[in-house]
Amino acid sequence: MDATRSAWLSSALSLETDECILWPFATNKKGYGIVRVNRRRMTANHYICWMTNGERPTEKHTDTAHSCGVRRCCNKRHIRYATSKENSLDSIEHGTMARGRSNGQARLTENDVRQIRSEIGRRSLRSIAAQYGVTHKAISFIRDGVTWADMGERPPGMTIDRIDTNGHYEPDNCRWATSEQQANNKRSNRRITINGEQKTLQQWANEFGVDKSKARYRLAVGYGEVQSFSSGDFRR
Repeated sequence: MDATRSAWLSSALSLETDECILWPFATNKKGYGIVRVNRRRMTANHYICWMTNGERPTEKHTDTAHSCGVRRCCNKRHIRYATSKENSLDSIEHGTMARGRSNGQARLTENDVRQIRSEIGRRSLRSIAAQYGVTHKAISFIRDGVTWADMGERPPGMTIDRIDTNGHYEPDNCRWATSEQQANNKRSNRRITINGEQKTLQQWANEFGVDKSKARYRLAVGYGEVQSFSSGDFRR
């Protein structure tokens, strides 16, 4: 990776913000930034996810998904590993799943979803998918109640999130959440208990005003929980 892109990515990784951090360099045809790491070609958002979360948690987590729906975004709070199904759900929610062969910018509206729901059971899923120019899988998600159709109007700056990350995308297990709330609700998060209260590493770092990477290092080398989040210098 060239020095300019490397410096920019290091800066993006160090930022703590809920705003999108947009890739300023050239993108591929799908709109993602591209980097090379040890001769391995990957998208910039995958690099950010890899540096933040390590390797993929399971073989099923084949995708790198954005909670914000912005492909050029490199904010570590907006990026996570996801299964193909979860990533497709994001596409429906964000309105980035293309409709129709001739119009790559067309989107499913909330009225479309309501109409689709009324037709399910009277027509085959494939025929409905063909009418709206989306995949059969997208109609299956709507049938199963896994999209935002039952969630009401989306509040500004929020996206859909599962309350129980081990559960399904269904109305009773979904909420509107900020990108920070979603970042703190990932299954891969490390949770730490201090004085009987459990929070994620990021939440404790924010509360104590300590850099998360410094706290993670201290925990890894054997410091106690409280000491790891202290602003003091405990180098041995």
